[in-house]
Amino acid sequence: MDGGDADPDGTVAVSDHGPVRLLTIDRPRRRNALTPDLVTQLSEQVEAAGRDPAVGAIVLAGAGGHFCAGGDAQAIVEVIGTGSQQAAIAFMRRFQRVVDALWTSDLPVVAAVSGVAYGGGFNLALACDLIIASADARFCQVFLRRGLIPDLGGGYLLPRTVSRRSPAAPRTAPNRRPDAKRRPARADQASAASRSRSAIASSSSA
Repeated sequence: MDGGDADPDGTVAVSDHGPVRLLTIDRPRRRNALTPDLVTQLSEQVEAAGRDPAVGAIVLAGAGGHFCAGGDAQAIVEVIGTGSQQAAIAFMRRFQRVVDALWTSDLPVVAAVSGVAYGGGFNLALACDLIIASADARFCQVFLRRGLIPDLGGGYLLPRTVSRRSPAAPRTAPNRRPDAKRRPARADQASAASRSRSAIASSSSA
């Protein structure tokens, strides 16, 4: 988590590379730490991409050399400070919405991870179908260091991702619910894989 309060909420930058939509969490001064407004923007963009027939895949990245430092600590302290259980539930539902949007999307979603992917940022990547990590990528479930239960689906997603990638694990589909449906492939979406590589390269230079 990131502990600063001097940075605005940031935004989600959107660019298209052929049929691939690149969504970049753009709050680099705070290592792309997530605020409620920022996760709402991200949820809306993932959902919008799923409704757009011209989009064949999503690449999720972070600006400034880091993927995501997790939830913004100041935002978390503020909601705890209200003492309101309803406020805390509403806060977590905004964060859970983005994980659900990624997990249930009809589109394949690739997490392009460089730098830190900590806490909720790590779990955000786990909700994607595929993680492409740069040599400097660092993953950490910081909840465990503090005696906390991982949020954003981490307790469910991490053990399944690790077991699926172990040598003894059967070859299975990427992170996806068993009942999930895919948008039918189209001729103009056949180049999505190569376009994804181009989008990832573009995100790494952001």
